[in-house]
Parts: sequence; C-alpha cells; structure tokens
Amino acid sequence: MPGIVATNVISVVMEYLSGGEKCANVYHVHKSTPWTPINISDVLTTFTDWETATASPLRSNEVSLIRITGTDLTSLTSARVDVPLVAPIVGSNVAPVLPANATFAVKANIGERGKGRNGRTFFIGLAENKVAENSVDETFAGDVQTALNTLITDISGGTPAAVLGIIHTEVGGVPVSPAPFSAILEWSYTDLFVDSQKNRLPGHKRHKKPTP
Repeated sequence: MPGIVATNVISVVMEYLSGGEKCANVYHVHKSTPWTPINISDVLTTFTDWETATASPLRSNEVSLIRITGTDLTSLTSARVDVPLVAPIVGSNVAPVLPANATFAVKANIGERGKGRNGRTFFIGLAENKVAENSVDETFAGDVQTALNTLITDISGGTPAAVLGIIHTEVGGVPVSPAPFSAILEWSYTDLFVDSQKNRLPGHKRHKKPTP
C-alpha cells in the first residue's frame, strides 16, 4: 500500500494460490502503542494459526496460503515483516475451486453510518460444492461469517492485544492522511449471491447486463 499512512496500524496481506492464480486478502490491525518487528511477527502468527485452524477447512483443496506480510503504516519508513510459507497452508474441502474472481462477500460492520464506510472482504477459495447456480450454500455462508468473527476474537486476545478494523483513506470524498481507523464490531453477510470482483453475477440485482 504505497503512500498510505495510518498511525499504529499494520496491513496484513495474506497471499494465496487459487487454481494456479495468485490472489490476496488484506486486513488492518491497530494497537495503542507503536509496532515493533517482533509485534508484527506475533500478529502474523495469529493470522497463520487462524488460517490453519479456522479458515483453511472452508477453502477448496486447490487453494493454499503461500505468503503473509505485515507492514507498519505509521510512516513510509516503518517496519515490514515478510513471511513466505515453507509449507503452504492448503484448504481441506476436497472439491474444485471456482475461478478466482468468483467469490463471496462479507460485510465489516463498524457501527457507523455512511456509504462505503463499513467495508467488506471477499472469501478466497470458494469451492464448487458450496454453490448452487448463483447462490452460496447458507450453512457455508454462516461458517465463513463465524470464521471471520473468530479472527476478531483471536486478534483481540492475542499477543500483543490489538484490534481488527478498517482504515478510511478518504472521508467525504477527500483524501486524509493519516487515515483514521475503525474497529470491526462484527462480520456479516447480507445475501447469498456469488460475487464477481469485476461484476455481480447474473441474477444479482446489481448485475450489469452486456450492452447490445
């Protein structure tokens, strides 16, 4: 995230290999005091433990976490810790993975009003056996939601104690620096539609039909 500044916030980039393509989820974590490289490494361990125990069982076995990077956003010269995984963490749902741009969106609730302020994440590793036509299996959707809420608890109860959240690089359409941080109170899904990161899939109310 070149150029972005957020005081006492680290970005955590989880890089996956999905069906031969690289893709990533980015999270933001804040603590009340400055980060050290050891602090960052400890938080990355919390994320990898979460991936192993909670998230990877939901992912297709054609998906694996291959790298995790933590960057202190406090200044443009702050610490960065990069951990290529010697043993990738492989998903355990034995089923083909959908194309990398086909995913499931989960909303981050920060308890504040305002369009676009709450943010969302896209689940990586959605398997064919968890989708019927253009809808995600409801039980699976609940499992993804629970897994992300577990991450909130893991981060707050870890060492160092920290908070999972989102940063706001713009407020009212105006760029701000340093970017304000808001804690995520909970994750929740709003519908069961399969999302495309380029476009909503057919059947979704916001799907863009091709121009004749």
